[in-house]
Amino acid sequence: NVDKLRFMQEKAPNVKYQFAIYDYDFDNILCIEVLEHLESPLDMIHYLASYLKVGGKIIFATPDYNKPLWHLAEKFTPYKDGHITKLNKESLEILCGFAHLYPVKSKYVAGCDLIEMFEKRE
Repeated sequence: NVDKLRFMQEKAPNVKYQFAIYDYDFDNILCIEVLEHLESPLDMIHYLASYLKVGGKIIFATPDYNKPLWHLAEKFTPYKDGHITKLNKESLEILCGFAHLYPVKSKYVAGCDLIEMFEKRE
């Protein structure tokens, strides 16, 4: 999303941001605050997993709609109207399982924003 890229550039102008997909497999991929904006996050999960080496890691960050604090935090989120898919830890793990991505570890930011690492297996 170009608007989100511009927003991030305004907040952290000294960081270089770009969208890029290359023609080889990655050891690690980050997908931060994207899945909740998609009608079919499974398509994106499959797409990213296809670029990940077996044994590679992918980190997803998304609001966890099962966490009561998220419903408060969302009121202050600039892109809340763009949240199409309401994920939680269980639903993210189920979707990732379809792409042969298995949970390694997870953490919550502010008690409601899920950050979870997955490993690709065959």
